[in-house]
Amino acid sequence: MEALQWIITNVSDGLNWMKARAKPKCWWHWIVFSVFWLCMFIHLVTRLFGKTADFATFWWAGRLLLKGKDIYTPVQGVMPYVYPPFFAVLMIPFSLLPQKIAYLLWQLGQIFGFAWSYYALEKLLLEKVDSQANDRLYLTLLLWSPFVIDNWRVGQYNHLQLICLTAMTVLLAQRKQKEAGFMLGLAIATKPFFLAPILIWFVIKRLWWSFSICIVTTIILVWFVPVLIWGVNGAIDSLFRWYEQASTVVTGELMTTRDKSLISSLYRLLTPVDVSLDSNQHVFVNWLSLPPQVAMAIVFVLGVILAIITLDHCYHRPMVETDNRRLIWEIGLILNATMLLLPLADRHHCLLMLPAFLWLANSLIVTSSNIQCANKFYLSCSNRMVSLRAC
Repeated sequence: MEALQWIITNVSDGLNWMKARAKPKCWWHWIVFSVFWLCMFIHLVTRLFGKTADFATFWWAGRLLLKGKDIYTPVQGVMPYVYPPFFAVLMIPFSLLPQKIAYLLWQLGQIFGFAWSYYALEKLLLEKVDSQANDRLYLTLLLWSPFVIDNWRVGQYNHLQLICLTAMTVLLAQRKQKEAGFMLGLAIATKPFFLAPILIWFVIKRLWWSFSICIVTTIILVWFVPVLIWGVNGAIDSLFRWYEQASTVVTGELMTTRDKSLISSLYRLLTPVDVSLDSNQHVFVNWLSLPPQVAMAIVFVLGVILAIITLDHCYHRPMVETDNRRLIWEIGLILNATMLLLPLADRHHCLLMLPAFLWLANSLIVTSSNIQCANKFYLSCSNRMVSLRAC
Protein backbone atom coordinates (compact mmCIF):
# COMPACT_ATOMS: atom_id res chain seq x y z
CA MET A 1 0.00 0.00 0.00
CA GLU A 2 2.85 2.37 0.85
CA ALA A 3 4.55 1.58 -2.46
CA LEU A 4 1.33 2.41 -4.36
CA GLN A 5 0.98 5.68 -2.44
CA TRP A 6 4.63 6.50 -3.22
CA ILE A 7 4.05 5.91 -6.96
CA ILE A 8 0.88 8.03 -6.99
CA THR A 9 2.62 10.86 -5.14
CA ASN A 10 5.61 10.83 -7.47
CA VAL A 11 3.45 10.72 -10.60
CA SER A 12 1.40 13.65 -9.28
CA ASP A 13 4.53 15.63 -8.44
CA GLY A 14 5.96 14.83 -11.85
CA LEU A 15 2.85 16.07 -13.66
CA ASN A 16 2.89 19.30 -11.66
CA TRP A 17 6.58 19.69 -12.46
CA MET A 18 5.87 19.27 -16.20
CA LYS A 19 3.14 21.89 -16.10
CA ALA A 20 5.45 24.36 -14.38
CA ARG A 21 8.53 23.86 -16.55
CA ALA A 22 7.82 22.22 -19.88
CA LYS A 23 5.96 25.13 -21.52
CA PRO A 24 8.41 27.47 -23.33
CA LYS A 25 8.35 31.05 -22.08
CA CYS A 26 10.69 32.95 -24.39
CA TRP A 27 11.95 32.84 -27.98
CA TRP A 28 15.00 30.66 -27.42
CA HIS A 29 12.90 28.19 -25.40
CA TRP A 30 10.60 27.88 -28.41
CA ILE A 31 13.54 27.30 -30.78
CA VAL A 32 15.02 24.53 -28.61
CA PHE A 33 11.57 23.01 -28.03
CA SER A 34 10.59 23.07 -31.72
CA VAL A 35 13.86 21.73 -33.14
CA PHE A 36 14.10 18.99 -30.51
CA TRP A 37 10.58 17.63 -30.99
CA LEU A 38 10.75 17.98 -34.77
CA CYS A 39 13.87 15.80 -34.85
CA MET A 40 12.29 13.29 -32.48
CA PHE A 41 9.14 13.10 -34.62
CA ILE A 42 11.05 12.68 -37.89
CA HIS A 43 13.16 9.83 -36.51
CA LEU A 44 10.13 8.12 -34.98
CA VAL A 45 8.17 8.17 -38.24
CA THR A 46 11.24 7.04 -40.21
CA ARG A 47 11.72 4.00 -37.97
CA LEU A 48 8.03 3.10 -37.85
CA PHE A 49 7.95 2.91 -41.66
CA GLY A 50 11.44 1.42 -42.01
CA LYS A 51 13.94 -0.62 -40.02
CA THR A 52 14.05 -0.08 -36.26
CA ALA A 53 17.89 -0.03 -36.16
CA ASP A 54 19.43 -1.24 -32.88
CA PHE A 55 16.05 -1.99 -31.35
CA ALA A 56 15.54 -4.75 -33.94
CA THR A 57 18.66 -6.43 -32.55
CA PHE A 58 17.28 -6.35 -29.01
CA TRP A 59 13.83 -7.49 -30.11
CA TRP A 60 15.25 -10.45 -32.03
CA ALA A 61 17.41 -11.48 -29.06
CA GLY A 62 14.28 -11.76 -26.92
CA ARG A 63 12.40 -13.54 -29.70
CA LEU A 64 15.21 -16.10 -30.17
CA LEU A 65 15.27 -16.68 -26.41
CA LEU A 66 11.52 -17.37 -26.46
CA LYS A 67 12.04 -19.88 -29.28
CA GLY A 68 14.78 -21.65 -27.33
CA LYS A 69 17.48 -20.69 -29.84
CA ASP A 70 20.93 -19.15 -29.42
CA ILE A 71 20.39 -15.43 -28.83
CA TYR A 72 23.63 -14.69 -30.71
CA THR A 73 22.40 -16.38 -33.90
CA PRO A 74 22.81 -13.97 -36.85
CA VAL A 75 19.54 -12.62 -38.24
CA GLN A 76 19.50 -11.39 -41.81
CA GLY A 77 19.22 -7.62 -42.08
CA VAL A 78 19.78 -7.12 -38.34
CA MET A 79 22.95 -6.01 -36.58
CA PRO A 80 24.68 -8.71 -34.47
CA TYR A 81 23.65 -8.94 -30.83
CA VAL A 82 26.77 -8.10 -28.78
CA TYR A 83 25.18 -7.51 -25.38
CA PRO A 84 24.99 -9.59 -22.17
CA PRO A 85 22.58 -12.57 -22.04
CA PHE A 86 20.73 -10.95 -19.13
CA PHE A 87 19.54 -8.07 -21.31
CA ALA A 88 17.88 -10.53 -23.71
CA VAL A 89 15.82 -11.74 -20.73
CA LEU A 90 14.64 -8.16 -20.12
CA MET A 91 13.53 -7.93 -23.76
CA ILE A 92 11.09 -10.85 -23.49
CA PRO A 93 7.99 -8.67 -22.78
CA PHE A 94 8.73 -6.57 -25.89
CA SER A 95 9.47 -9.63 -28.01
CA LEU A 96 5.98 -10.98 -27.31
CA LEU A 97 4.59 -8.04 -29.30
CA PRO A 98 4.90 -7.23 -33.02
CA GLN A 99 8.16 -5.40 -33.59
CA LYS A 100 6.72 -2.00 -34.57
CA ILE A 101 4.29 -1.92 -31.64
CA ALA A 102 7.09 -2.95 -29.29
CA TYR A 103 9.28 -0.21 -30.78
CA LEU A 104 6.60 2.42 -30.15
CA LEU A 105 6.30 1.34 -26.51
CA TRP A 106 10.10 1.33 -26.26
CA GLN A 107 10.25 4.94 -27.45
CA LEU A 108 7.54 5.97 -25.02
CA GLY A 109 9.70 4.41 -22.33
CA GLN A 110 12.59 6.57 -23.50
CA ILE A 111 10.52 9.74 -23.03
CA PHE A 112 9.57 8.60 -19.52
CA GLY A 113 13.22 7.87 -18.71
CA PHE A 114 14.39 11.27 -19.95
CA ALA A 115 11.68 13.18 -18.10
CA TRP A 116 11.89 11.29 -14.82
CA SER A 117 15.68 11.43 -14.68
CA TYR A 118 15.72 15.19 -15.17
CA TYR A 119 12.90 15.65 -12.66
CA ALA A 120 14.63 13.55 -9.98
CA LEU A 121 18.06 15.15 -10.46
CA GLU A 122 16.66 18.68 -10.45
CA LYS A 123 14.87 17.97 -7.16
CA LEU A 124 18.24 16.96 -5.70
CA LEU A 125 20.03 19.96 -7.13
CA LEU A 126 17.57 22.59 -5.87
CA GLU A 127 16.48 23.13 -2.31
CA LYS A 128 13.37 24.96 -3.52
CA VAL A 129 11.68 25.91 -6.77
CA ASP A 130 13.07 29.11 -8.27
CA SER A 131 12.16 31.47 -11.09
CA GLN A 132 14.85 30.04 -13.40
CA ALA A 133 13.33 26.57 -13.74
CA ASN A 134 12.39 27.00 -17.40
CA ASP A 135 15.78 28.43 -18.34
CA ARG A 136 17.51 25.55 -16.57
CA LEU A 137 15.38 22.95 -18.34
CA TYR A 138 15.86 24.32 -21.84
CA LEU A 139 19.55 25.07 -21.40
CA THR A 140 20.07 21.49 -20.18
CA LEU A 141 18.06 20.24 -23.15
CA LEU A 142 20.17 22.34 -25.51
CA LEU A 143 23.37 20.73 -24.18
CA TRP A 144 21.91 17.24 -23.88
CA SER A 145 19.68 17.02 -26.97
CA PRO A 146 22.26 15.73 -29.53
CA PHE A 147 22.75 12.62 -27.41
CA VAL A 148 19.07 12.19 -26.57
CA ILE A 149 18.17 12.40 -30.25
CA ASP A 150 20.91 9.92 -31.23
CA ASN A 151 19.77 7.39 -28.61
CA TRP A 152 16.18 7.90 -29.83
CA ARG A 153 17.22 7.59 -33.50
CA VAL A 154 18.85 4.17 -33.14
CA GLY A 155 16.55 2.84 -30.41
CA GLN A 156 19.40 2.16 -28.00
CA TYR A 157 18.80 1.32 -24.35
CA ASN A 158 20.99 3.88 -22.61
CA HIS A 159 17.79 5.38 -21.18
CA LEU A 160 17.45 2.26 -19.02
CA GLN A 161 20.96 2.81 -17.70
CA LEU A 162 20.15 6.48 -17.15
CA ILE A 163 17.15 5.51 -15.01
CA CYS A 164 19.39 3.22 -12.93
CA LEU A 165 22.06 5.93 -12.65
CA THR A 166 19.50 8.51 -11.54
CA ALA A 167 17.95 6.11 -9.02
CA MET A 168 21.44 5.38 -7.68
CA THR A 169 22.11 9.10 -7.25
CA VAL A 170 18.79 9.70 -5.46
CA LEU A 171 19.39 6.75 -3.13
CA LEU A 172 22.91 7.93 -2.30
CA ALA A 173 21.51 11.36 -1.46
CA GLN A 174 19.17 9.54 0.97
CA ARG A 175 22.21 7.64 2.33
CA LYS A 176 20.79 4.29 1.18
CA GLN A 177 24.03 2.62 0.19
CA LYS A 178 22.73 -0.91 -0.34
CA GLU A 179 19.90 0.11 -2.64
CA ALA A 180 22.22 2.42 -4.59
CA GLY A 181 24.66 -0.45 -5.10
CA PHE A 182 21.84 -2.64 -6.39
CA MET A 183 20.80 -0.04 -8.98
CA LEU A 184 24.34 0.34 -10.29
CA GLY A 185 24.74 -3.45 -10.41
CA LEU A 186 21.54 -3.69 -12.46
CA ALA A 187 22.90 -1.13 -14.92
CA ILE A 188 26.31 -2.80 -15.21
CA ALA A 189 24.70 -6.21 -15.79
CA THR A 190 22.92 -4.84 -18.88
CA LYS A 191 25.86 -2.89 -20.31
CA PRO A 192 29.07 -3.01 -18.27
CA PHE A 193 31.36 -0.67 -20.13
CA PHE A 194 30.39 2.91 -19.28
CA LEU A 195 29.07 2.85 -15.72
CA ALA A 196 31.60 0.40 -14.24
CA PRO A 197 34.10 3.25 -13.49
CA ILE A 198 31.65 4.47 -10.84
CA LEU A 199 32.82 1.46 -8.81
CA ILE A 200 36.18 3.23 -8.45
CA TRP A 201 34.30 6.29 -7.20
CA PHE A 202 32.53 4.04 -4.64
CA VAL A 203 35.93 2.96 -3.35
CA ILE A 204 37.44 6.44 -3.00
CA LYS A 205 34.24 7.66 -1.29
CA ARG A 206 34.43 4.66 1.06
CA LEU A 207 30.98 3.43 0.05
CA TRP A 208 31.78 -0.17 0.88
CA TRP A 209 28.18 -1.37 1.10
CA SER A 210 27.37 0.12 -2.30
CA PHE A 211 30.48 -1.43 -3.81
CA SER A 212 29.80 -4.89 -2.36
CA ILE A 213 26.10 -4.98 -3.25
CA CYS A 214 26.89 -3.79 -6.78
CA ILE A 215 29.40 -6.61 -7.31
CA VAL A 216 27.03 -9.23 -5.90
CA THR A 217 24.09 -7.96 -7.97
CA THR A 218 26.16 -7.97 -11.15
CA ILE A 219 27.36 -11.53 -10.55
CA ILE A 220 23.84 -12.78 -9.84
CA LEU A 221 22.35 -11.16 -12.94
CA VAL A 222 25.22 -12.00 -15.30
CA TRP A 223 25.80 -15.56 -14.11
CA PHE A 224 22.96 -17.01 -12.01
CA VAL A 225 20.07 -15.74 -14.14
CA PRO A 226 21.48 -17.46 -17.27
CA VAL A 227 22.07 -20.60 -15.16
CA LEU A 228 18.37 -20.66 -14.22
CA ILE A 229 17.39 -20.36 -17.89
CA TRP A 230 19.97 -22.48 -19.73
CA GLY A 231 21.63 -24.52 -16.99
CA VAL A 232 25.31 -24.34 -16.08
CA ASN A 233 26.66 -25.51 -19.44
CA GLY A 234 24.24 -23.32 -21.38
CA ALA A 235 25.13 -20.29 -19.25
CA ILE A 236 28.85 -20.84 -19.79
CA ASP A 237 28.25 -21.19 -23.52
CA SER A 238 26.14 -18.01 -23.68
CA LEU A 239 28.76 -16.03 -21.77
CA PHE A 240 31.49 -17.27 -24.12
CA ARG A 241 29.33 -16.35 -27.10
CA TRP A 242 28.87 -12.88 -25.62
CA TYR A 243 32.63 -12.54 -25.19
CA GLU A 244 33.25 -13.64 -28.78
CA GLN A 245 30.72 -11.21 -30.20
CA ALA A 246 31.87 -8.26 -28.09
CA SER A 247 35.58 -8.90 -28.61
CA THR A 248 35.05 -9.07 -32.37
CA VAL A 249 33.54 -5.59 -32.33
CA VAL A 250 36.23 -4.19 -30.03
CA THR A 251 39.21 -5.59 -31.92
CA GLY A 252 37.65 -4.68 -35.26
CA GLU A 253 36.85 -1.06 -34.38
CA LEU A 254 39.35 -0.03 -31.70
CA MET A 255 41.34 3.04 -32.79
CA THR A 256 39.85 2.87 -36.31
CA THR A 257 37.55 5.41 -37.95
CA ARG A 258 34.59 3.45 -36.57
CA ASP A 259 35.86 4.26 -33.07
CA LYS A 260 34.45 7.75 -32.49
CA SER A 261 35.90 8.27 -29.03
CA LEU A 262 38.05 11.34 -28.41
CA ILE A 263 40.97 9.29 -27.19
CA SER A 264 40.99 7.39 -30.49
CA SER A 265 40.75 10.67 -32.39
CA LEU A 266 43.87 11.87 -30.56
CA TYR A 267 45.63 8.64 -31.48
CA ARG A 268 44.83 9.19 -35.17
CA LEU A 269 46.34 12.69 -34.95
CA LEU A 270 49.62 11.34 -33.57
CA THR A 271 50.27 8.42 -35.93
CA PRO A 272 49.31 7.60 -39.54
CA VAL A 273 45.95 5.78 -39.64
CA ASP A 274 43.96 5.39 -42.84
CA VAL A 275 40.60 7.05 -42.09
CA SER A 276 39.12 6.59 -45.53
CA LEU A 277 35.89 4.62 -45.82
CA ASP A 278 36.73 3.87 -49.45
CA SER A 279 39.15 0.98 -49.94
CA ASN A 280 40.38 2.59 -53.16
CA GLN A 281 41.48 5.76 -51.39
CA HIS A 282 43.84 6.51 -48.53
CA VAL A 283 43.18 9.47 -46.23
CA PHE A 284 45.33 10.45 -43.27
CA VAL A 285 44.67 13.21 -40.74
CA ASN A 286 47.73 12.86 -38.51
CA TRP A 287 49.65 15.94 -37.45
CA LEU A 288 52.65 13.86 -36.37
CA SER A 289 54.07 10.58 -37.65
CA LEU A 290 54.98 8.89 -34.40
CA PRO A 291 55.33 5.10 -34.22
CA PRO A 292 52.00 3.51 -33.19
CA GLN A 293 53.51 2.24 -29.92
CA VAL A 294 54.70 5.74 -28.97
CA ALA A 295 51.33 7.29 -29.87
CA MET A 296 49.53 4.67 -27.81
CA ALA A 297 51.85 5.32 -24.86
CA ILE A 298 51.21 9.08 -25.04
CA VAL A 299 47.45 8.56 -25.16
CA PHE A 300 47.65 6.14 -22.23
CA VAL A 301 49.73 8.50 -20.08
CA LEU A 302 47.42 11.44 -20.78
CA GLY A 303 44.44 9.25 -19.90
CA VAL A 304 46.03 8.20 -16.59
CA ILE A 305 46.77 11.83 -15.72
CA LEU A 306 43.18 12.88 -16.42
CA ALA A 307 41.85 9.95 -14.39
CA ILE A 308 44.08 10.85 -11.41
CA ILE A 309 43.00 14.51 -11.53
CA THR A 310 39.36 13.49 -11.68
CA LEU A 311 39.58 11.05 -8.78
CA ASP A 312 41.61 13.50 -6.70
CA HIS A 313 38.74 15.99 -6.89
CA CYS A 314 36.47 13.40 -5.26
CA TYR A 315 38.87 11.76 -2.79
CA HIS A 316 39.27 14.49 -0.19
CA ARG A 317 35.58 14.81 0.73
CA PRO A 318 33.95 11.72 2.32
CA MET A 319 30.34 10.88 1.57
CA VAL A 320 29.08 12.28 4.90
CA GLU A 321 30.37 15.72 3.82
CA THR A 322 28.97 15.48 0.27
CA ASP A 323 25.74 17.43 -0.16
CA ASN A 324 23.34 16.90 -3.07
CA ARG A 325 24.91 19.55 -5.31
CA ARG A 326 28.35 18.12 -4.74
CA LEU A 327 27.04 14.58 -5.34
CA ILE A 328 25.63 15.50 -8.76
CA TRP A 329 28.84 17.36 -9.59
CA GLU A 330 31.09 14.41 -8.69
CA ILE A 331 29.02 11.87 -10.62
CA GLY A 332 29.00 14.25 -13.59
CA LEU A 333 32.76 14.55 -13.28
CA ILE A 334 33.25 10.77 -13.31
CA LEU A 335 30.97 10.43 -16.36
CA ASN A 336 32.88 13.19 -18.15
CA ALA A 337 36.18 11.42 -17.65
CA THR A 338 34.65 8.09 -18.65
CA MET A 339 33.32 9.39 -21.97
CA LEU A 340 36.59 11.15 -22.69
CA LEU A 341 38.82 8.18 -21.91
CA LEU A 342 36.98 4.99 -22.85
CA PRO A 343 37.42 3.81 -26.44
CA LEU A 344 34.32 2.97 -28.48
CA ALA A 345 32.23 5.54 -26.59
CA ASP A 346 29.62 6.64 -29.11
CA ARG A 347 27.40 9.71 -29.23
CA HIS A 348 24.35 7.98 -27.76
CA HIS A 349 26.38 6.81 -24.74
CA CYS A 350 26.73 10.47 -23.73
CA LEU A 351 23.04 10.36 -22.84
CA LEU A 352 24.31 9.22 -19.43
CA MET A 353 25.92 12.61 -18.87
CA LEU A 354 22.67 14.27 -17.80
CA PRO A 355 24.06 15.01 -14.28
CA ALA A 356 26.96 16.90 -15.84
CA PHE A 357 24.79 18.83 -18.28
CA LEU A 358 22.24 19.72 -15.60
CA TRP A 359 24.95 20.90 -13.23
CA LEU A 360 26.62 22.95 -15.95
CA ALA A 361 23.33 24.52 -17.08
CA ASN A 362 22.48 25.43 -13.50
CA SER A 363 25.92 26.98 -12.98
CA LEU A 364 25.55 29.08 -16.11
CA ILE A 365 22.21 30.61 -15.06
CA VAL A 366 22.90 31.02 -11.34
CA THR A 367 25.12 33.90 -10.25
CA SER A 368 26.68 32.11 -7.28
CA SER A 369 27.94 28.57 -7.01
CA ASN A 370 29.31 26.42 -4.21
CA ILE A 371 31.90 24.92 -6.53
CA GLN A 372 35.18 26.70 -7.15
CA CYS A 373 35.70 28.45 -10.48
CA ALA A 374 38.57 26.16 -11.42
CA ASN A 375 36.37 23.10 -10.98
CA LYS A 376 33.58 24.72 -13.00
CA PHE A 377 36.07 25.47 -15.77
CA TYR A 378 37.28 21.87 -15.84
CA LEU A 379 33.77 20.42 -16.02
CA SER A 380 32.75 22.98 -18.64
CA CYS A 381 35.76 22.17 -20.83
CA SER A 382 35.12 18.45 -20.51
CA ASN A 383 31.52 18.93 -21.58
CA ARG A 384 32.61 21.01 -24.55
CA MET A 385 35.03 18.26 -25.63
CA VAL A 386 32.42 15.53 -25.31
CA SER A 387 29.91 17.71 -27.16
CA LEU A 388 32.15 17.41 -30.23
CA ARG A 389 30.54 13.98 -30.67
CA ALA A 390 27.43 15.81 -31.83
CA CYS A 391 29.29 17.13 -34.86
